[in-house]
Amino acid sequence: MFKGIIIAVIGAMAYGFISLFTKNLVNLSVTSDTILVSRFLIIFLVIGAYLSVRKKLVKPTKSQVKDLLIYGVIGYGGAIFLLAESYIFMPMSQATMIHFSYPLFVALFMVVFYKEKMTGVKAIALVLTCLGIAFLMEFNFTVNPVGMLIALLSGAAFGLYMVSVSESSIKELDPLNLLFYLALVVVLVFGAWGMIKGELHLVSLESAAYLSMLGVAVLSIIGIGFSTVAIRAIGPTYAAMICVLEPVVALLCGVVIFREPLTAYSFLGSLMMFAVILLIAFEGYFRKKKSERGNNNGN
Repeated sequence: MFKGIIIAVIGAMAYGFISLFTKNLVNLSVTSDTILVSRFLIIFLVIGAYLSVRKKLVKPTKSQVKDLLIYGVIGYGGAIFLLAESYIFMPMSQATMIHFSYPLFVALFMVVFYKEKMTGVKAIALVLTCLGIAFLMEFNFTVNPVGMLIALLSGAAFGLYMVSVSESSIKELDPLNLLFYLALVVVLVFGAWGMIKGELHLVSLESAAYLSMLGVAVLSIIGIGFSTVAIRAIGPTYAAMICVLEPVVALLCGVVIFREPLTAYSFLGSLMMFAVILLIAFEGYFRKKKSERGNNNGN
């Protein structure tokens, strides 16, 4: 349990640092389609080369191909695409925070479709997660309804992807093979969509843009890889809650590197996110102790 929590925290931190490079790309006027496709194109090439050299590339089954298309396009890729689209209608910070409603969708999907038990600790952790997001948003709920709907849908799509990692046929793929095929699906589908729109520009960019793209890709490999391992180790519901540490890391990066102000609301919201991690860790500790006592009594 503790190993899974640590892995989830590392994955969330990697995701959080992505905002540094993404912000730089946005400042360099790189389109969201270009950011998305370049990110997964680099992942596809790097992971593909590694798996080929090590002879560890696994051919997916028909069922896995189907699930990769569904959860890669509608789930992961859809989440990133919808989140970028929501920025058109509302401020980036608000849309991103609404996107982090995905732990609620993960819990909902797991309870409704997979009959996962909603324990008291999970319920408290979910409430703290929602409160933490509200504090990080500084309780500013005056948002564009269209933008809010799109951002919520991005959260639902990402929640769907997180559940698929442990509950669909792609759970049989190891993290690197899953990342390779996920990247392939995203590049093919969203690359074609970007070209149709005329907003995919992978050449003639500034050198700073290519360095930022590389940074995004490397952190994505760490984030997606570690999150996948965490989901399978502690379950999608707990992993989703811990992954909400991502905006806290992004917030701290903004404060330390970009000298952005840290408000009391943001500070309290960050504390609530850390409290969620502690709750999950304590439950894991007591569950382990209970299991050990049961084994000792059995002997």
